[in-house]
Amino acid sequence: MTALPRTSWKPASADGPRCCALAAATLGPRLAQLTDAARRTLATSDPEGVHDTRVACRRMRSALRAFRGCLDPSAAELAAALRELGGLLGPARDAEVRLDRLAEVLPPLAVAVDRSDELTPSAGRHALVVQRPSGAARPDRRGQDAAAQRHLLDRAHEAEAAARGRALASLPALLPLVERAPAVRPGHRDAGAATRLARRQLQAPFHRAATYGAEEPAAGAAAAAPPQRPSDAALHRRRIAIKRLRYGLECFAPILPRVHRGCLGQLRGLQDGLGHHHDLVVLAAWVHAEGREADPTLRPALRRLEVRIAHAGREVADRAVDDLARLDAAGYWPSARVACLRPLRG
Repeated sequence: MTALPRTSWKPASADGPRCCALAAATLGPRLAQLTDAARRTLATSDPEGVHDTRVACRRMRSALRAFRGCLDPSAAELAAALRELGGLLGPARDAEVRLDRLAEVLPPLAVAVDRSDELTPSAGRHALVVQRPSGAARPDRRGQDAAAQRHLLDRAHEAEAAARGRALASLPALLPLVERAPAVRPGHRDAGAATRLARRQLQAPFHRAATYGAEEPAAGAAAAAPPQRPSDAALHRRRIAIKRLRYGLECFAPILPRVHRGCLGQLRGLQDGLGHHHDLVVLAAWVHAEGREADPTLRPALRRLEVRIAHAGREVADRAVDDLARLDAAGYWPSARVACLRPLRG
């Protein structure tokens, strides 16, 4: 890995460190974290390797955006390699999350005895078959649900193994590209106080985190209609905006007032709740797609599981929306922006 140049943190003026010094001090550790996570993913079966690499990739891309004016043109090549790496790891991580959420929302598989070859099938509460008037035996609802769960888990494990295999096969070729550190240009014409750069870079993310983004109004909706729960797409947009604000604050953490730490904690909690909801939305869509391709005998049980997952997603969304509504009503976002940015000089 090409090391970033060591840059003194001695302030160049009373306004604090220069933006180039902060860029070097931020990019160096992040590149090291990315390289370590990627090599750990290749060398071991660490279950968190793909996740850690993907997070490190996002944090590195956030830093490149924040300090792009301080970097030479090679930063664009690194950003392109990081986008490719993120796209490569995305399916593998999505498959891991799918397995985690399936384990969370599906009931435990009951251990039952298959009595389909008995002359008189048991009518006990744990029986897997019932005798039809025609004499044919078929799984009861409990057995259908268990078979559907096994089908989903088998399909999810197959998808996870395939996606992880593709990622591990392609990662060695990408690794040299993402290990190249961009050079910092200490004397570029836009060089100035890091505090001034922080204010300029963080204003818009604070504003975006405070809104759900543009939504299409419902057809025929009255202008004064009471507000409805945000759509899944709107919640997803807000999650992304909150995540980008959090990454931006982390980039400038060394020069921000201590109050920003509380803001980071708040953002992390919101991001976790909204991310949980998004995972369940994606999982429900995946189960729906699986149901269309599955054996017809499994489709009713898969539909019931889809409804269960959708219900769990609505419960998670309601909690996340309540948390956001409390913060929005209290004027949290402009207050947090002022608390984090007003003390900065330069």
